[in-house]
Amino acid sequence: MYYEGTRIVHDCFCTSAILINILLIVIIIRKTPHKLSSYSIILLNFAIIEIASAIASLFIFNRAILLNPRDADKYTVFASTGPCRLTGSSRVCLAASAFLSHGHCHFYILLGFSFCFRYISIKYSAPNTHRLYYTLALLYTPTAVVYTIFGAAPILDSSTLEIVMKASHPRYDFNASAKSELLIGQTICDFLSNNIVFSQAILIPAYVVIIVSAFRIHRLLSSSLRMSEKSRRMHKEIMQGLIFQAMLPLFYVTVIGVNQAFRARILPDWKENGYLLITVSAMTLTASPLSTLFFIRPYRLALVSMFGRRTYLYSPPGTTE
Repeated sequence: MYYEGTRIVHDCFCTSAILINILLIVIIIRKTPHKLSSYSIILLNFAIIEIASAIASLFIFNRAILLNPRDADKYTVFASTGPCRLTGSSRVCLAASAFLSHGHCHFYILLGFSFCFRYISIKYSAPNTHRLYYTLALLYTPTAVVYTIFGAAPILDSSTLEIVMKASHPRYDFNASAKSELLIGQTICDFLSNNIVFSQAILIPAYVVIIVSAFRIHRLLSSSLRMSEKSRRMHKEIMQGLIFQAMLPLFYVTVIGVNQAFRARILPDWKENGYLLITVSAMTLTASPLSTLFFIRPYRLALVSMFGRRTYLYSPPGTTE
């Protein structure tokens, strides 16, 4: 019952993330004012990454499997219970998992860049479109390279995987579980370690950029900078949305702490607990585009005009003097 409930919650949030981001893309293309034309390119990058991540998450719906301390430093194992298990290919599921991880990691990078971009736009002026495209491509390159290597990393053969699983989970029934999930195991080699270090270490410089840029933007908007009140309000609303988005990755920190409690046997190691991370990530994929639609005024007004129109089933009575 717990598994079915988690699966429903996860799939609902992933589907919502896809639909809301598609709606956001349509609104960005049709309703972006000239002042936000450069920034809209970054927002489109967010939307595309989030759609791709949500599709990958629906495809794999994987769970992390805790190993005993002796094997945890040597191997990593996860089980895919999503549609990708029907392919019977561990390589396909691993590639999809790498693609999902790449999306979440690049979200941090785009978030840090967004804060930096807002600071430059307020203090100087928005960079031209060609320079912006070049910068975004340059930022994407390390993520693409690291996770391409991760997706092509060696996979444990079935016999080694069975030995590793039996050492940590002696009651695991391979025959019964094969009908519902596909196990994928890897040796923690150099490039897998580099991937883990990259995905975790990227948070530190990203949040340094976020904090420093947010502080400087706040000082600029609070100063006597020559700017119309309308523009000042627009910048403040965009910053509120970005700060909300910057809070979303903190949920991952909480999940990592919970997983460490499972690993240390402080909390019971239930099978369903492994789905916690992917379910929380699905929630953030939905919350991110909602924050853009809510905090950026032109998009909020466009959304209200699309869904907030009043319709009358009868003609209102006439008035008399």
